[in-house]
Amino acid sequence: MTAPGSRVSATGSSAPRLPAPPPSAPAPSVSPPTAPNSRLTRFSQYESGIYDGCSYDSMDLDHVVVLVGYGTDEKLGDYWLVRNSWSPTFGEQGYIRLKRDPVDATVCGVDTTPEDGTGCAGAETQYPCGQCGVVFDVSYPTGAFIV
Repeated sequence: MTAPGSRVSATGSSAPRLPAPPPSAPAPSVSPPTAPNSRLTRFSQYESGIYDGCSYDSMDLDHVVVLVGYGTDEKLGDYWLVRNSWSPTFGEQGYIRLKRDPVDATVCGVDTTPEDGTGCAGAETQYPCGQCGVVFDVSYPTGAFIV
């Protein structure tokens, strides 16, 4: 717990390989939580369930979220558990469940405007993978400390 007014800083970041969970895996967390770039505008109407409404033809990744876990819903299938920054009133108490494809069948799409997200100005077309790009350009902070 940090004192009011404290700031947190980090000395760097790393790009992990996301785990390939076994088919019968419970809903563990991704450790440490990771920050993928994703498609914000598609999330705005989400209330509950497993979301699979992002287009792979025009992904336009423009929002960083926190990937905190994964699981399987008995009726709806496999999902990534993602924390959004909007508020606890968004989606499922501040979270969205995004469709999780099998590792060997994860679909990739096209992002022709990578500068809207983590790409630099003038960046080339990118090919993000996973629903709403959730398994593309993933990173987590290293060397975090309170300032």
